[in-house]
Amino acid sequence: MDFAVPVIVIALVFATILIIVLAPLIVVLALVRMAMGGSGRQHRSQQQEEARLIQQIHEGLSKMDRRVEALETILLEQRPPGRTPAGADAKRQSPAEYASKVNRSDL
Repeated sequence: MDFAVPVIVIALVFATILIIVLAPLIVVLALVRMAMGGSGRQHRSQQQEEARLIQQIHEGLSKMDRRVEALETILLEQRPPGRTPAGADAKRQSPAEYASKVNRSDL
């Protein structure tokens, strides 16, 4: 029982210190959050605007992808028969073989 009184006193001292330090800190943090974050409506409005912009970007990129595929199809259809796509020979060769051919043609 002799050790119970000092333990209780120490616990009360720590609790008091925590209350004195944490209470103002919590109030300050709440004020800063309110000042920085604005209202919840503004935040939701910004998120909706960002989502709309991302959707527009996605739609634009999808349209561009379809256009590129159409252009590739047109180019492949216009290619003379028997001709390989550009770079096909280079892809089948090792980098050293391709480099040696390029160096010889420069001479």
